Amino acid sequence: MTCSDIFVCYLQTNRGYFPAIEFDMMIDDPDFLFTKWYLDCVTENGDTFLGYSSSLRWGKIHLHFASTLLFQAERATQRIRMTRRETAPADSPEGLVWDCRPLGVKGVWRCRSIPIAQILLSSDAGEIHWVCVQPGSNVELHVANKLHFSGLGYVERLEMTIKPWQLPIAQLRWGRYISDKDEIVWIEWQGKKPRVNVFHNSVAASDVHVSDDEIVFGDGLRLELTCKQILREGRVGPTLLSGLPLLAKTLPLKMLRTYECKWRSRGVFRSGSNILNQGWVIHEVVRFDENPVSEKA
Repeated sequence: MTCSDIFVCYLQTNRGYFPAIEFDMMIDDPDFLFTKWYLDCVTENGDTFLGYSSSLRWGKIHLHFASTLLFQAERATQRIRMTRRETAPADSPEGLVWDCRPLGVKGVWRCRSIPIAQILLSSDAGEIHWVCVQPGSNVELHVANKLHFSGLGYVERLEMTIKPWQLPIAQLRWGRYISDKDEIVWIEWQGKKPRVNVFHNSVAASDVHVSDDEIVFGDGLRLELTCKQILREGRVGPTLLSGLPLLAKTLPLKMLRTYECKWRSRGVFRSGSNILNQGWVIHEVVRFDENPVSEKA
């Protein structure tokens, strides 16, 4: 038995929206299926919104959960809620709308660039399908009818049939940079299945070096990550799963001890010594080792 999923990403033009990419996924009906939407927005002054809408099917376990991470006035706050219903974003004539009532979030992400689709992993243990739905967005959103965010943002969707603790990855780096003119997205894996995927304005780039402090392109372009501000840091158990105690009790110890550090940084995009533009960066490092060497960036 198989299930077919077609991701249709919409690109906004002056004539409305049209399907920019179709990604047909034929996956054997899995015992484990994790789907995660990630949406963000950073205002011009650096106020930051991160939103997650996830669902998990694992044997008899069927869960929906959503969370937000806000950073304003040099202070981060996180909220996680279980929900009985799907809270995934939905397409509308306005753009991609996320209306998550349990968290009091309602916003619209208007795409300004071409989506990206990749099969990141295909193995006997399962697969990872990644769609960068909006590498760059114009965003307007409200949180709890009190907070308003207006700025540039990003949207992606990840679907996994491999259990996270079975990933052939020792360390993951992920990030996105958005300015008025450029968008850069990167994924770097270290471990048994190393890989580096970097996209500049939705086009795959080669010969790129990724670190926590810079992205260096072989053609002389360089993205410097400065003024790093930690948004969240620690092991998965106490941080990400603090609002999901039943799920935390189910996961293997190795997964609970996974370490994550997420930053908001200022990005400076250069060609040689010339500054091309500047923007905000959201990036992270995740270590899947049971005993990370260091828990500080």
